[in-house]
Amino acid sequence: MLRCVFEHTLSRNLRLYSWSVKQEAMIEYAKVILPKVSFSKFLFRKELLKCIGWMKPMELAELKQWCLSNFRNEFPDVLEEAFEMSAA
Repeated sequence: MLRCVFEHTLSRNLRLYSWSVKQEAMIEYAKVILPKVSFSKFLFRKELLKCIGWMKPMELAELKQWCLSNFRNEFPDVLEEAFEMSAA
């Protein structure tokens, strides 16, 4: 019985850790890919919307801050549109 409880707890903790690592990886992926596609407004918008679709609300706040600090001057309309769509 104790072993079963331990295994269940361990399994749950590993899933939570894995989820946490994946979310961090998604933010890091966005920080790598968005600058690479910033030469094209179309590609930037497409990749930003994909990244937003993967993120949880907590991660979205971090992504939004990062995007505003890096792309506010280049794509203000794209950023506004993308993050308004995610809030709806």
